[in-house]
Amino acid sequence: MKSCTKPGDYPAGDTECGDLKDNKQCWSPLCFTNCYDTETPANNFIALRNLSPGDNTLYAEFQTGDLSSGDVDFAGVDFKEYYDMEKDPWQMNNLANHTSQAKLESMHGMLHRWFKCAGDQCP
Repeated sequence: MKSCTKPGDYPAGDTECGDLKDNKQCWSPLCFTNCYDTETPANNFIALRNLSPGDNTLYAEFQTGDLSSGDVDFAGVDFKEYYDMEKDPWQMNNLANHTSQAKLESMHGMLHRWFKCAGDQCP
């Protein structure tokens, strides 16, 4: 068995060793021991990226939930993020608390239409 003593560039880049659930089983066949968490149950999100001229934005919704216990349906969103990617490419200034409720509801609606669609049903 190979150890995960050289985890690569994580978190700055992908690694071949790590565990997405309980640190007991690595997700890669390249290592089997000394794993470390790369995900938490809080890191479930769906996002909508708009690349339209004058509206270069990213809107995301996060919901805690363990996917091994069932689907995360994003019906009970824990928090939202909204960024102006033109002015804030490093996503340091979350605009969600400074954006009108109407705008947030519009982005929420579009995001969930994309999340629930498949194939020809998509906008």
